[in-house]
Amino acid sequence: MINNLKLEHFKAFREPAELVLDGKNVLVYGENGAGKSSLYQALKIIFHRKWIFDSQIASTVTDPLDRRNAEKDVLGQYNYQLTPLTDFTLEIDNTDYKAYTPSGIDVSMISRDDILAEDVIDVVKLLQKSIVGIADPEKFVTAKKKTIEDLLNLFLKEYFYEEKLTVELTYSRPSWLLTVKDSSRDNRGRNEKLTEYFNEAKLHIIKLLLLLTVILYNGAVDRKDDRILVLDDVISSMDAVNRTFFVELLKDYFDGYQKIILTHSVSFFNMADYAFSIAYRRKDEWKQYQVVEHEGNSIIVERSSQDYASNINKDKRRQPIGDIGNRIRKRFEFLVCEVSKLLYTGGIAESGKLIEAINMPKKLYYEYDAANKKTNTVFDLIEELTTIIDADAGSPLKTKLQDIIDRYVSDTEVPKLRDTICDLAVYQKVSMHPLSHATGAMPLSTQKEIDRSITLLMMLEKQLGTLIGRDLYSI
Repeated sequence: MINNLKLEHFKAFREPAELVLDGKNVLVYGENGAGKSSLYQALKIIFHRKWIFDSQIASTVTDPLDRRNAEKDVLGQYNYQLTPLTDFTLEIDNTDYKAYTPSGIDVSMISRDDILAEDVIDVVKLLQKSIVGIADPEKFVTAKKKTIEDLLNLFLKEYFYEEKLTVELTYSRPSWLLTVKDSSRDNRGRNEKLTEYFNEAKLHIIKLLLLLTVILYNGAVDRKDDRILVLDDVISSMDAVNRTFFVELLKDYFDGYQKIILTHSVSFFNMADYAFSIAYRRKDEWKQYQVVEHEGNSIIVERSSQDYASNINKDKRRQPIGDIGNRIRKRFEFLVCEVSKLLYTGGIAESGKLIEAINMPKKLYYEYDAANKKTNTVFDLIEELTTIIDADAGSPLKTKLQDIIDRYVSDTEVPKLRDTICDLAVYQKVSMHPLSHATGAMPLSTQKEIDRSITLLMMLEKQLGTLIGRDLYSI
């Protein structure tokens, strides 16, 4: 099982970042472009580097030197986007990815790209381009035809309640095609022009279930391998009900797998977290993270500051002190981003809320002061209007406008939030930043400063929750 993943200068991650799994299952939420798929690509390089090379380097490149140069070019595509000439570093369980030998581990990976709707589902080609542990897809499908059909139809009927929808494998020289039949519409099975007869969501589900079925029968269980399942945004086209069914299926059939689930859907993240942690009573088997883009760099943050407090207190004896400061600093940067979204658009966490606020039929207020080379925002607009109002003593209009402005500044939680951020900014300068660059020879901050920083983070989260009337992560 995977205990930790460290990466630097990799894809969206400019600075050092770490995903701590401790052998547990992991839920990772991140908006599109935040960097979660970079984690997926990192795992692919670690466990399936040969697969990547074979898929991108022509088989005619046989000279050893040419092959090495071609492989170097392929790996170069994964360097941090803005400085592509600097090679990335990648570690798995504290071992460099090039020196890591994943023997006895079966890592199956499915991304949204693997399950896109197609007019024809050529099963052999699908398994050739998917990372599901099948070396000879045609031989595998021929041998497991009935087994695959039975389990796939069971999934459709008993988990997704598709009573009228059935599938079967049909041999069409030189490959196997997936034939789909919907008896509620007609009794014909179809294996071509599927997108004309079936909606995209159903075809996504069918392909996803097909790949999951293949994973269950790829031989890893018989070999007694450690099994890892990595899923990247595979639920995008599912409605809320089907997502719940999917989580139940994972519980029932992939209990022996370490599951790494990446999603851009905060609602799915929350539902899956509740299902596994509360409904299925497996809280101790799961960890939750969020990937956030901040100033051109992706950072990985734990789900809450309470987790920071418990994890840091639990691990402080064995944890490098620099790592503690780095984690606190990243969490603070993330919360500052959320405060900024709240003040400017009235929403946090979901990009959809930001887009909705921007697209409201209201004017947007922004000015670039070229003379002073300064960007003015709505804060500057209000300040300028307030100056004019103050100069107009005794006017009835002044009273009306002042009452409106006072409504927005009378809330005591906002000044409290500002005070907390100011305090944290001081700790960021004198404690978090030095800790992030500590050499380990001499601690640059005291335990009291660390404890105070964590307390302030928890206060900031609570204040944010009060302002929006709900928990920061319940959106």
